[in-house]
Amino acid sequence: MFIFCNSLVYSPNYRNSSQVDTCELKSMAMVGMHMGHKTVKQPNWIWATYEHNANALDCTQITPGTHSSSVNTNCPADTSVISSLNPNNCNAEGNETCAKCNQPPAMNGIDECINPFINPDGTDGWCLDLPPNPVGGLSQLCRQVPVANGYCSNDVDTQCTVDSDCGTSASCMASYPAANDQNAACYTAITSAPDANGQSPWTQYQLISAHWQATSYSSCQNAAQFIAATPDVKPINQGVIREQVVLATNTDGTVTQKRPILGNTSMESYDRANCIGCHVRSYLNGVCSNDSSTTCSKDGDCSNGGSCTQYNTDLMYFLKLEVAQPPALQLTGSNFIFIQHGDGTPASYLTLRADASNVVAGAKESRDDPRCNGDEEGTVKATLRFQSNDVALFNGNLDLPCQGWTLSSTAKNDTYSYKDPDRLWGLCTSVELIEGRAVAATCASHDLPFSYDDGVISTMLVTGKLRHCADFDVSGYADPTTR
Repeated sequence: MFIFCNSLVYSPNYRNSSQVDTCELKSMAMVGMHMGHKTVKQPNWIWATYEHNANALDCTQITPGTHSSSVNTNCPADTSVISSLNPNNCNAEGNETCAKCNQPPAMNGIDECINPFINPDGTDGWCLDLPPNPVGGLSQLCRQVPVANGYCSNDVDTQCTVDSDCGTSASCMASYPAANDQNAACYTAITSAPDANGQSPWTQYQLISAHWQATSYSSCQNAAQFIAATPDVKPINQGVIREQVVLATNTDGTVTQKRPILGNTSMESYDRANCIGCHVRSYLNGVCSNDSSTTCSKDGDCSNGGSCTQYNTDLMYFLKLEVAQPPALQLTGSNFIFIQHGDGTPASYLTLRADASNVVAGAKESRDDPRCNGDEEGTVKATLRFQSNDVALFNGNLDLPCQGWTLSSTAKNDTYSYKDPDRLWGLCTSVELIEGRAVAATCASHDLPFSYDDGVISTMLVTGKLRHCADFDVSGYADPTTR
């Protein structure tokens, strides 16, 4: 019994054989999930991962890590117990064959996971949005660190469920000490509810386990605690992550190797994993300490001995994908004038300009192109936003509809221009985004939704996912008509 929902699934053109964007209504089943939570005493996230009971069976014989590079390939021999990720009819579908247990299907004759994107310096550069690899066969997966089974205190390579599985004077130790107890307590609570009737789909899901940072910090700058001082290396301090799985013991049961492994087979198919160890790599590119116009992901990107200052996203990949651009697009405001007239006089008038070499023009016909490109007139792909920071006053967005935009290109740069001299579509008469040079705008109307106080006025021109920001210092001007 899965939890199902009907969802709109968008697939960009490069993921479709038709090379056309699609948006389809599909029935989706939940096979796994993460839950994250912060508390007063644990401000650096507690991570828990869950998955469906039928995803994968436990591997047999050994836990992974007796040898640090090993992968547990001991799949259950009994194929009568079907799991979603270990089909019992692998060879029944024509030319497709089963991959070896816990090993990816062979791609181009290479039977291994291949990182599709390696940085020039040799570090991992996994791209979050690459097209999928071609299908190379059916997967067979089993859970490398068992949840239901434990390990014997005198032999970590021997699995067990009770002490008697381990022989004389040995104990059966749980791989994830609290997971089974928590699952049993939850199942009891769910099934004993007056209206449950044993039908709740939540009885079909299990907690794999949870882990967290064992060291307390005074702030929530999570990623900074795991990443080394130099962004060129980015090792993860595994020692501060709890809980940890026992990977090796002496014959007397003394633990000799532990590691924070917390893999979810619906997401980490072929690799031992841990939530924090992966999410810690979710950071934004920064700017060089000696040149704020140069973006960087490591110190080597900065010249003359500059260091790279990166920005963590609190371990959230969706923030990496969705947050505003980093300060590389923070422009220097060079001109800002606002003249406010009373009722019955000509319209209020506002003009601004910010000059900077790091102005970016969105790629033609991309999501950052403000033109209609086949969309209906009136579609808004660009806005101009104002914020009076000292009084936390947000003046709202001024829409810049797509039909007002044109593109001109030269050998040096692209320029997106917005023209609406009669203000037919909005309150702005002109906007320019000149690649590598400047952003400028002029708006005028009795209804111009703009007010301010002494201090700094922040502006933001949004075109698709690009955000060009500029701050204008208007302090010291008492008469708004002179600003």
